[in-house]
Amino acid sequence: MIIFEYSTKQIIIMLQLTIPTNSEIKAYFPHIRICLVKVFYVLVYCVLKRNTVNLNICKKYMGEALGQKGINTDSAYRRLTRFFTMRTPRMFCIGISYLIINILCNSGQSGFYWAIDRTNWQIGKKNKVNCNVLALGLVLNNGCFIPIIGLLLNKKGNSNERERINLINDFCKFFFSCLPEKLRAEQHIFLGDREFIGEKWFEHLVAKGFSLVMRLRKDDYLHQLAIAQNTTVYKIKRKIKHRVKRDGFFYSPICINNIDLVYVVLPNSNPKAEKKDHLVRFISDLTNLKQISDAYCQRWQIEVYFKHCKTNGFNLEDLNLKKDDKMLLMTAIVGFAYVLAIVQGLLRMQQKPVKKQYFANQDKYYLRKSIFKQGMDQITINVFNLFDLLELIKAHIPDKPLFNKQAWVHGLINEYTNNNKQLSKSVQ
Repeated sequence: MIIFEYSTKQIIIMLQLTIPTNSEIKAYFPHIRICLVKVFYVLVYCVLKRNTVNLNICKKYMGEALGQKGINTDSAYRRLTRFFTMRTPRMFCIGISYLIINILCNSGQSGFYWAIDRTNWQIGKKNKVNCNVLALGLVLNNGCFIPIIGLLLNKKGNSNERERINLINDFCKFFFSCLPEKLRAEQHIFLGDREFIGEKWFEHLVAKGFSLVMRLRKDDYLHQLAIAQNTTVYKIKRKIKHRVKRDGFFYSPICINNIDLVYVVLPNSNPKAEKKDHLVRFISDLTNLKQISDAYCQRWQIEVYFKHCKTNGFNLEDLNLKKDDKMLLMTAIVGFAYVLAIVQGLLRMQQKPVKKQYFANQDKYYLRKSIFKQGMDQITINVFNLFDLLELIKAHIPDKPLFNKQAWVHGLINEYTNNNKQLSKSVQ
């Protein structure tokens, strides 16, 4: 039996030579070292094939990814951990998002619902670290959610208006401006749950040219609604209940910060809804009642995305990184892996559609096997090493990428400046 023994230096040289380089993919990461892009390939492979983000597990499968035996796992682990110490993690995340957008545009998929939501979990057993991610993405016409941009909130609890506005500004600067003109000209509707309210937040969305459908809590904006109806809050509550019982809905114009919106109340169709909250309240700048109701139903897909990423797919909760930039970078990698699975699942659906099954408890039809699960099965069958993964990615990206180079360079300069400022403060 032959035993392979390599020094750390030999392992590093070997990894540099054996991890394949793909110029088509590297184009989405300008001014980023090629060695970092190569490790990105390895991490995507491990997330897809081993369903985990734990680096202690990923290091064991680097040899499998490269199709080699005898790789020192300690050296592989150091290679992975060095990836997360890069100076520009935010710009690397933006490069991943550019890859996602180009894959979607090249596949012919589109959608005009933008869902925003937040998920959080804790990392560690003794010294727990809270991971709170604010995510924004596109809901495709077929109902699948695709993550585009995220923000790690360095706190517990809900996001505030300033954080959401900053996220929208980054989204418009880096991504919305590089979409094809035909897509930008369509009506884009932002969907959010009860957390995503605020007068400045609504005003900013409308000023950017977006429409909105946001769910409200029981007492949100009742005072403004009472003023619009020329009555009291007590009477408006009774009027809402009466109208919903009589007509099946309540609909009224409302003005917030000189923005003309509508206040809509519908019966809650969820059979598990609490008895005290049997009504669903929305605020929107749309005027069609059915359009408002149908739009908000699409928001649920972001919850499905969180479920697949955290527990029922990639086990993001196994993350063993505790610094903000590192957590955000791994979240972006998981989002990219999720998109690859969805795209493969959609291709499989075109070849062989899956039958739907009726669920009597919900009175709805669902696919017997989700698009995500079908895509994961296809990747398991077709991807055997890193070279197969790169060929799969390359097959989905266009020859001429959609890319906002000016915004990228500007953001890169800002991030380097901020990093240098933080470094100088720590030295002082």
